[in-house]
Amino acid sequence: MLAISAGRPAAPKAVRAHQPTTKTQTNSKSQTQRAAPPQPPKLGSSHARRSPTGMLLAVSVIATLTGLLVVRPQLAAARAELAAHTDQLLIAAGFGIDEVSVSGHRFTADSDIFEGLDLASVKTSLAFDSRSAITRIERLPWVATASITRVYPGRLDVTVTERTPFAVWLIGAKAQLIDNTGRILQAVPKSQLPQLPQIAGEGAPEAARALFDVLAGIPAVQSRLKLATRITGRRWSLELDDGVRLELPPEGEAGALADLMADVQGQSLLAARDTIIDLRSRREIAVRPKGAT
Repeated sequence: MLAISAGRPAAPKAVRAHQPTTKTQTNSKSQTQRAAPPQPPKLGSSHARRSPTGMLLAVSVIATLTGLLVVRPQLAAARAELAAHTDQLLIAAGFGIDEVSVSGHRFTADSDIFEGLDLASVKTSLAFDSRSAITRIERLPWVATASITRVYPGRLDVTVTERTPFAVWLIGAKAQLIDNTGRILQAVPKSQLPQLPQIAGEGAPEAARALFDVLAGIPAVQSRLKLATRITGRRWSLELDDGVRLELPPEGEAGALADLMADVQGQSLLAARDTIIDLRSRREIAVRPKGAT
């Protein structure tokens, strides 16, 4: 808060009357000298007259600010009391939230859905923000979509659609269930992995759907797939049963696999054991046994 002095305005400086012209003798020459006229007081000096209007304005501002500091807590308390009283009237009129029905969920906990509803901060159905609640519920890992229906006077029906597990992402000693968009659903113990395709490597969850769309048209490879590993976030290496490994190019995986399956010799390569089939070059298929340098 600015400090404002409330002292009396200083009295104006006395001004001497003009002196009559005097003559002085200097070096035998006569000169005429007049007394200098008084100078007006400088702004900001102690001799400047303060404006009574300015002082009244400053005092008014200070009083207003002081009043706000005192009244603001009282206004907040009054506002809260009014809101509570309004809620009581609405609840008495039948607009309280008395019942919540949740359906469609299997892997999502009831407590997580109720936390998303945030009913602790809402007392009536009229004050309930269903759009915000749906947004919070759809942030839960398993939830794909959520809808909320108000059944007046006091019931909410929540319907959840959950995501479908698509693959298992192996990360070191950990394993995570993912859906076809790459969203992580939950951790699973490696000793109890579900019968789903297994992927590994950085960026594998986001790229898995495109890979399996390609493999869906090549059952001879898809049915034998044990692990698909994303290499440097750019390409796939496929581990098949019998120790066969396919090295796919960064782009054109579908074309490379189609060329392999279109060639009789290429099909026979898939029947070999402990073999690396390198499809990264479109001009030739490189084959070498596992363990060879």
